[in-house]
Amino acid sequence: GHGIADVFMGMPHRGRVNLLVNLLRMPVAEVLDHFQRQPRHPEAQTDLIYHRGGRRRLATRAGEVMLRLAPNPSHLQSVYPVVMGMAHACQRAGTPALAIVMHGDAAFAGQGVVMETLALTQKAGYSVGGTVHVVINNQVGFTELNLMDAQAARYCTDVTRMVDAPVLRVSADAPEDVLRAAAIAVDWRMRFGTDIVIDLIGYRRLGHSEHDAPKVTNPLGYALTEHKPSVVDLYGAALASDGPAGDAQMAARIAATRRAVREAFGHAAPVPATHLHFIPSDKGAEAGARAYERVLQDFYGADRLDPNRPL
Repeated sequence: GHGIADVFMGMPHRGRVNLLVNLLRMPVAEVLDHFQRQPRHPEAQTDLIYHRGGRRRLATRAGEVMLRLAPNPSHLQSVYPVVMGMAHACQRAGTPALAIVMHGDAAFAGQGVVMETLALTQKAGYSVGGTVHVVINNQVGFTELNLMDAQAARYCTDVTRMVDAPVLRVSADAPEDVLRAAAIAVDWRMRFGTDIVIDLIGYRRLGHSEHDAPKVTNPLGYALTEHKPSVVDLYGAALASDGPAGDAQMAARIAATRRAVREAFGHAAPVPATHLHFIPSDKGAEAGARAYERVLQDFYGADRLDPNRPL
């Protein structure tokens, strides 16, 4: 309802597969093909799945909006200023655009490009009219206050004090609270035109990779995490107790979704998806993506990046 036509998103690797599948609707079989030792379509895998971008034209009650997730083959926060440039160019061309950037807790507090870009986008020549930041905070990379260090930051979001951005802290185990925080954040950005931060506080159930054993470095924390119900189980139980669905119906719905994902391992993944690049939805979006499109054409070949390809 705010008149936004294009949403430009940037994020590190954490949570990218989730977003590609659940928001941008990348086929599950295509995602899982990246994890096979002998993928059925290796020619489609021009990069790791954790680096891939995507786009989707989403119909909402207020009209259509184009969602664009920037690929991020570089390290963590490097994509942040790239997305700012894309959103700024789109706005300069006359198309209302919103920038949403997701961050890891440690990288948000520790990488200098975050502070540099926060400062840069306060200048008129680089402003995007405020950015919605989402810190995916698993409470691993950024640890609690060191009582022996009076200068230590208490929160990973303390860096945003430099631009007076408000911070909304919300539990990742409470989806409806997360939705409310998101609505507040967008309303703030649209009314005041400044940055705002959602500190999405969760946890990491497994290690950083297949080789990581987190119980070694955090035995007490992971003793609790191991037995903690997932957000799916918690929210499913809450919906069942509140009446929208019974226990049996909710359990069947969750089981069916998980079964569909498992079955995708046995199905052939479709050959390349149009998820690697951006397809301009109008003149304004084209201004924001033109330079990036040229780079991809040079690298992948123009035939792989046909702008007339249907969504």
